[in-house]
Amino acid sequence: MAVSFFSGVFCKMSPSYRLFFVALIGIALAGIALAGPVCAQPASPLDAQWEMARWAQNTFWIALAFLGLTLAGVVMIALTLRHTKRAADAAASAASEAEKATKAANDAVDVARDTARSQLRAYVGINKVYFGRFNSNQPIEVIVEIQNFGATPAYNVDAIMRLSTAPPDGSGAEPLIRTEFKSNGQSLMPSGVSMVICHLDMEHTSNHVFQAINAGQIAVCLQGAVRYTDIAGQERFTDIRKLAFGARIQTRSPFLDAPTGNGST
Repeated sequence: MAVSFFSGVFCKMSPSYRLFFVALIGIALAGIALAGPVCAQPASPLDAQWEMARWAQNTFWIALAFLGLTLAGVVMIALTLRHTKRAADAAASAASEAEKATKAANDAVDVARDTARSQLRAYVGINKVYFGRFNSNQPIEVIVEIQNFGATPAYNVDAIMRLSTAPPDGSGAEPLIRTEFKSNGQSLMPSGVSMVICHLDMEHTSNHVFQAINAGQIAVCLQGAVRYTDIAGQERFTDIRKLAFGARIQTRSPFLDAPTGNGST
């Protein structure tokens, strides 16, 4: 049973440890063989001198064998350190790959979350701007339809509108007439529409100005912004700049987007 036990332990050793173990046993056996009988008594002084010389020679070979064993141990330690370094490098590489995989997974989660927010958030903009009333000696009425085009409600919807006159090309010259309108605090459900009615006061202007607007010689410009909060608590805004001029005023057609001044977040 003892032989089986030592045999099993020997088989489980690494090759370098097996070499060290075999070398150690060989040196021990060589020392025993070289030492000879301990109890032998020298027959004469000359035999004693020969015995001492033989012991000195044996001691030399034993020391040389131990030196070889030491060198073998150094080599074994070097090999062990080399394998340990390889294992450490492999572990570091695996940790680095795991970190990259974790970062990629986190990035994918962030992208999915941002995509979901983009798909589910509120988008408030202008559905249509058109004339409601256009009579001489009365305020010109313009109706602004604000709509939530998104999938979730918009909260704290604030609309600030300015209705003014402008040159026919819609440039930013000082308006002849300007009125402002503000609404605030309302919520807008998905696909919901809120109407903002703006008036361009003609009371203090001459009939000549009204006729010029009616003939399309002076443009009517709607400019403003809608600010709101989406379901994630993010503040959003939509800038508006619409124009009606020329035949659009004559036929009371809906306003067109101006070349600049429109945008949203």
